[in-house]
Amino acid sequence: MKATIRRTLALLFLLGTLRAAYAQDSGIGAEHRYQFVLESAVSTLNEKLMTESISSLDPEMRINIDRTSRLVKVLAYRPLSTSEIVNMAALHGITLRALPVRYSDLPKADNEQ
Repeated sequence: MKATIRRTLALLFLLGTLRAAYAQDSGIGAEHRYQFVLESAVSTLNEKLMTESISSLDPEMRINIDRTSRLVKVLAYRPLSTSEIVNMAALHGITLRALPVRYSDLPKADNEQ
């Protein structure tokens, strides 16, 4: 009985360790930032549909759309393909152009100036 419990606990520990290693290696849980430019005006309905569609890629992601500057910022917690996001937007009649993320746009840590 004790041997079975020990083996079960050892197996659970091993599985937990493997899961943590996989998550760390695959970038899951880390912040991944993407920026896009809206190429044309977008209706609020299409914007909502696009946001819901893209959010299905990562339920924890945050999408910020600035209509005046036509800038779309995406913060995801797993790596995504920019072409995947652009294609999902195109399904709703929205044309996005990927931009490189500028490090000046990222929030600074408390010890940085």
